[in-house]
Amino acid sequence: MSRVGVFVCHCGENIARNVKVQEVVESSRDIPGAVVTADYPYLCSAPGQQMVIDAIEEHDLDRVVVAACSPQLHEPTFRAAAAQAGLNPHLCEMANIREHCSWVHRDTEQASAKAYQTVVAAVERVKRSRPLDPIEVPVTKRALVGKDAAAPAWGFSNRYEMPNDFLRLAFIRDQSDNTPYEVVGNFVETDLSSPLAVKYVWDDPDVTRYDPILTTVVALSLALDLVEPLTQSNTKKEKIETALTFWLGKAANVNGSERRPGKVKDTSWLVARARGG
Repeated sequence: MSRVGVFVCHCGENIARNVKVQEVVESSRDIPGAVVTADYPYLCSAPGQQMVIDAIEEHDLDRVVVAACSPQLHEPTFRAAAAQAGLNPHLCEMANIREHCSWVHRDTEQASAKAYQTVVAAVERVKRSRPLDPIEVPVTKRALVGKDAAAPAWGFSNRYEMPNDFLRLAFIRDQSDNTPYEVVGNFVETDLSSPLAVKYVWDDPDVTRYDPILTTVVALSLALDLVEPLTQSNTKKEKIETALTFWLGKAANVNGSERRPGKVKDTSWLVARARGG
């Protein structure tokens, strides 16, 4: 049986104005698998995140649902908090009760009922979620390189031409710490004998090899690391952070939709959705 913690955010008055937060919290205690239910004025604040972290550790939670704002805005925030508590970040699910409930309804009864059903759906989803871990994408190749006919002009006795897709030397096998070498253009100059066993970073011209969302996230991550030291512009950094958060959310959505679907029991919420209610 999953041990799920449900945390409901007031978001100041953004949620609490139209959603009866306390009623949602109390009703959530009856959801199968929910062992902890709590609310906080601003869950995204440092104290709010700490409350989630403490609850995970104290109650040995293995799943978390945060009912708050859009996942696009704060899913990375709460997944980072879950990871800090030792929980796999992909076992943290967001239930959007701000944009989907409070902001689109003026009737508090309807908004609160929908918020509760949204939490129920999020709990059922996270109970079916599986831990995910970052993958390592290989960017190096190995090669045995023969000695070039022409020796270096000076400094070393041998010269080795690297493959055409060579970008950067990563490793030379059998090279001791005291064996010098130098990369000159597309050649490695050294006193090591032939053949030279090398590992190198290669240039992959096939832009379709990796998912476009992955390449976008990688590009934005690199840009985020470089924008501040290169431009000293907080505005540009914030724009890149916003874009990166958006594309990370898109990646999470794709991951969720591509996973093998599990069996879902019929509930009043699902039946209402199917009938257009």
